[in-house]
Amino acid sequence: MPPPFPWARLLVFAKSPLPGRVMRRLCPPLHPEQARTLHMRLTADTLRRLAAPPLCPVRLYTAPSADHPLFRALSRRYRVPLRHQEGSTLGERLHRGLSQALDGAQAAVAVGTDLPNQGTEDIQRALEALGQGREAVFQPAADGGYGLVAVSRPRPELFRGIPWGTAEVMTATRQRCREHGLDWAELPVAWDLDRPEDLERLPAHLRLPSQ
Repeated sequence: MPPPFPWARLLVFAKSPLPGRVMRRLCPPLHPEQARTLHMRLTADTLRRLAAPPLCPVRLYTAPSADHPLFRALSRRYRVPLRHQEGSTLGERLHRGLSQALDGAQAAVAVGTDLPNQGTEDIQRALEALGQGREAVFQPAADGGYGLVAVSRPRPELFRGIPWGTAEVMTATRQRCREHGLDWAELPVAWDLDRPEDLERLPAHLRLPSQ
């Protein structure tokens, strides 16, 4: 059976699970190896929630490499193609990934792997908003960033001059939308795993033994 939204693409952006390179804001209390293990669990759980079954074709965009065994295993299990994130900043990587996905699709949605409660209903609401004429859709995150961006055509202006990795990402993005006269929509704010105190809110199946 084809997915409900065959004309759209879902891009899951994930970092290679390397100790000391992922979830660094959670160290301490976690050790780098614990942070790596948690990142792997979150990445796998994101594919489980959003790609089994998917609302639309899914691609796994990885950085700095797609060669990690985790990515190959997830690609086989969920039958999703692997793509390499291209660009030196998050904004460049998002724009290029979304633009690639829109070559042959009518809409593209990009998500990360640190929103444990994000589900297919969020993807569906974003696609429905685009279908109703919105030019961009965001799901703000509790830390001031966003955990989902959806567009119906390439929008490079959304990703230029954004202070990535700060609490001002969503504020700056709203300003960029206003400057360019875009009609955008926002989903309800989502909880993301960003600070040590957030570990207490993790679902039981994602917790580490020491938590």
